[in-house]
Amino acid sequence: MTRFTARTLITTAMLGLGALTAAAEPLSMQFDVYVSGLRVMKVKFNGGIAADSYSGEATMRPKGFAKFFLKKKLDMRVKGRFNDRHARPVSFRMKSRKKGKEKTASLSWSRGLKPSWKRSPAPDARRRQEIDAAIAGGAIDPLSLLFAIGRRDAGNPCAGRARVFDGMSVYDMRLVKVGEEAIRNANYAGPTLKCRLIYIPVAGMSEKKKRKRLKNPPVFTVWLARVNSADAGPIHVPVQAAGRMKGRPFSAILSAASLGGSPLRPASH
Repeated sequence: MTRFTARTLITTAMLGLGALTAAAEPLSMQFDVYVSGLRVMKVKFNGGIAADSYSGEATMRPKGFAKFFLKKKLDMRVKGRFNDRHARPVSFRMKSRKKGKEKTASLSWSRGLKPSWKRSPAPDARRRQEIDAAIAGGAIDPLSLLFAIGRRDAGNPCAGRARVFDGMSVYDMRLVKVGEEAIRNANYAGPTLKCRLIYIPVAGMSEKKKRKRLKNPPVFTVWLARVNSADAGPIHVPVQAAGRMKGRPFSAILSAASLGGSPLRPASH
């Protein structure tokens, strides 16, 4: 798995929900990411949620000693709408910077689920054709995937498989419920649903990388808390995450969070 994709997945695995309207209920979340016990990055999200729309901005920055060997910075922005509680993205932007080199990607959905897209540096003709074929049946961005999980009505929102496109690569994300667990930290205490996310590569990468990832697919676990939104009703938001980064175990700890200006509290059933 490339560093770009790995960190994109880690970031999206730890972010919550947003909104398009000024009247949306604000949501703010911040995570500290640790690898082998050392804090290596911080992920921040600011946005909001309404009954019919979402949006948000997310950033990832290296922290602590990791600044000396992790040079990647990542920014993402999304806007979308809820159609009968189903997330329907409108636009997605992503930008990464490393050692003075920048990569950007933008996606937009005007009709249906197939996005139009562009990125810089531009892909060659073969790779563009491969990606277009992979998203012909539709795809959503990685942040909208989390929004879709958050608004699902089902008793188990962590199930199924989704086609995801971040402007660089296309992959399927398989969702599996692991169980339920009560957690307690400084920003949330209560029951959670443990959700396993399994990354399955589809297009946009070399055949060598694709084979490597298919043989040993990256797996992440996210702890989802069911909380009450004044505008959207009960939603699931991530409050903890774990997995492996470059072969080493990582954990993401919620260091700050608020919904509607108040701390996160478990929703009553």
